[in-house]
Amino acid sequence: MLFRSGDDLLLSRAWLPDGESFGGIVTTFKSPDDGSILLPTSSGARPDREYYCVDPDIGCFDVWFDFSEPELEPYHSFSIELEGDGGTQAILTGFEQERYQTFTFCIEDGVFARMPTPSPTISLPPTGVPTTVPSLAPVPRPSLIPTPQPSPGPSVAPSLLPTPQPSLVPSMVPSMTPTAKPSRDPTPAPSRVPTAVPSPAPSLAPTFEPSLVPTPGPSAVPTIRPSPLPSPYPSVSCPLTDPPNVLIWSRWLPDGASWAGVATTQYDADGVVVRQTVGARPDREYECTACSQGCFELKFSFSAAKQGESSTMGYEIGTPTESISTNFVGGLAEESYFWCIDKCQLDRVPTNQPSVSPEIGRAHV
Repeated sequence: MLFRSGDDLLLSRAWLPDGESFGGIVTTFKSPDDGSILLPTSSGARPDREYYCVDPDIGCFDVWFDFSEPELEPYHSFSIELEGDGGTQAILTGFEQERYQTFTFCIEDGVFARMPTPSPTISLPPTGVPTTVPSLAPVPRPSLIPTPQPSPGPSVAPSLLPTPQPSLVPSMVPSMTPTAKPSRDPTPAPSRVPTAVPSPAPSLAPTFEPSLVPTPGPSAVPTIRPSPLPSPYPSVSCPLTDPPNVLIWSRWLPDGASWAGVATTQYDADGVVVRQTVGARPDREYECTACSQGCFELKFSFSAAKQGESSTMGYEIGTPTESISTNFVGGLAEESYFWCIDKCQLDRVPTNQPSVSPEIGRAHV
């Protein structure tokens, strides 16, 4: 069951752009093990946001969508947020033009993540300490079997035969003869003759005064303040490539200036350093990444002075259709997080719980 008493977490599901626009869409939360219903089913229009209390160790659950008009997508999207002592974790998900779509989410020890798609298979980089929970086994249920009945056959009766009667013969009577009376004669009176005497008053003569004199002062001086500055977040996009790429953005919280004393290092799946950022940085950064990049690790190293306030910091990584926010554990010299990009979708790879090495003060998530 998804509910329990005690140290429950608050889970909310938001329907975007609003719940009213979900007419014709059925949403079901099911157990991947036995298919049992875990949350109330939403059919058609619904509230913009719904709230539930959930067990922080519920494991995984499937969210099923049935679209009556899949050709309208990707107009809709949905967001699931989990609130607890560690802050708020949110995952935004978009749709494709398919009738049935399923997404799997997991909540383990209060850590919230969406599981990557089952194919293609991606080799994840090893964590410092192996996780105690194995990867999810495939569900034993097969895909929906097609109905045994074929499509309706043609009707036994042929189409209607043409009527044996030909079209109506034109009548033998010609059109009506013109009337014996001609059209009305014109009136003998001609149009009105103009008057012989012109009007005594001529047209108005132009005035001797010129038009309004321009004001002696010049036009108003422009204000000292210029027009509003552009937004600090530019409107960016990635060029069309083959294979395709996706725009990935990183937001540093509470702001980039607060990251003085922090070094961020990105490793690829082979442990090779891809990039490194040290100290203060822009509030938001952008890059174009291949849609099938695979998995990578983000390692954060905190100076001794910064470890005391790292619990108030965090970061958010997203694409144009989804984003995932993360808060730091705090008080550690290093914290690491693993991410995957597959089919242009972003996922944070969960572990059962943060693995902390006391001797170096490092957490893996």
